Amino acid sequence: MVFSSQLLLLLLGVSLSHALPTNTSEPFTKPEPRVTFNDACKCGQKNAGRIVGGVQTGVNEWPWQAALMSGTHQFCGGSLINDRYVLTAAHCTAGETPSSLTVRLSEHNLATSGETTLVTRSVSQIIDHSGYDDETLENDISLLKLSSPVTVSSTVLPVCMPPARPTYAGKTATVTGWGTTSSGGTSPNTLREVDIPVLSNSQCRATGYGSSIYSTMLCAGRTGKDSCQGDSGGPLVFKDGGGNYDQIGIVSWGYGCGDNGYPGVYTRVNKYLNWIKTNTADGVYCRGMKL
Repeated sequence: MVFSSQLLLLLLGVSLSHALPTNTSEPFTKPEPRVTFNDACKCGQKNAGRIVGGVQTGVNEWPWQAALMSGTHQFCGGSLINDRYVLTAAHCTAGETPSSLTVRLSEHNLATSGETTLVTRSVSQIIDHSGYDDETLENDISLLKLSSPVTVSSTVLPVCMPPARPTYAGKTATVTGWGTTSSGGTSPNTLREVDIPVLSNSQCRATGYGSSIYSTMLCAGRTGKDSCQGDSGGPLVFKDGGGNYDQIGIVSWGYGCGDNGYPGVYTRVNKYLNWIKTNTADGVYCRGMKL
């Protein structure tokens, strides 16, 4: 499932303002970013239904899943987080212009449009994290502002953001995407899903990744169960105690796909909650969000 085209070379070889107050004795505290909620909707509600080692999803089973398109080619994944922003990986969008991208929501089979009602938006702004490093893949996170808000429904629904503290080590999460089903293999037309275990960062460093794993990254997967090329930017989600699906990771990079001892590496979403809130202030979130 996705490491982007930019990361493919890595995958094959290595694996992709307010002024401060003056003359005051009072400490300056940056205002907490605020978000707006729609009380009529609840985020992270998976529909009935049901990657590398994965299975085909049901139609619209994961209603936040986004397909990033360059022309008619799907090259990365993403997730709807409110009515006008899609969360994805910076290695998918770095160097791109808004006019070069479109976003499809409520997509299932890329080869046909008969099984679902597509929602398509152009992109008005790309917000890559200013600290993104294309060599280390640190801060591999980006936001796409849609050209106009989408109407929330059972087939187009934002995923929840996670709480700030959990590491999710030892938990089982689910990754979804249209990526290849083996390293260098072919991509399916239909959206697929796979359940994978989340590792602690110390466990992940011990697999061979070593110091290339930063605290802002999360590892998940096991032999034969992984994301792969084409899944980059897509969501890794965990079902919380309230029954909502929280996005805990963004598909980022890895050595191979499902290779023994090398799990997939994800951007750890709860390390970026303030960044997300600050950059999506004009979006409307659904209730159930931990922001």
